[in-house]
Amino acid sequence: MSMIACPECAKEISDKAAVCPHCKKPAAKMQNAAANASPSIKTMTPAEDVTSPAGKEWKIVQLIGGLLMVIGVVAWIGNSSDAGMVIFLGCLIYLGGRLGAWRSQD
Repeated sequence: MSMIACPECAKEISDKAAVCPHCKKPAAKMQNAAANASPSIKTMTPAEDVTSPAGKEWKIVQLIGGLLMVIGVVAWIGNSSDAGMVIFLGCLIYLGGRLGAWRSQD
């Protein structure tokens, strides 16, 4: 699967898409336009696409934040004085992972 530029909205879409998800232009018109496109438009393979979201890394960050929150709750039940800080840190790390995953999407 390769990425092509939609001739209507110029956003990158899959060459296998039936319609452009952004402007809803039908695929038949896109394929004809892609065949007649100027050579300055370069299609990218997934290996070349450096803007694809790195979802696995952000999931790991969220997992670490969630684990810290659980550890903080267990420490809070055990009356530890640092439990609140661990819960707070876990929440910050988890939210950072959520924001990072959100920002890496298109």
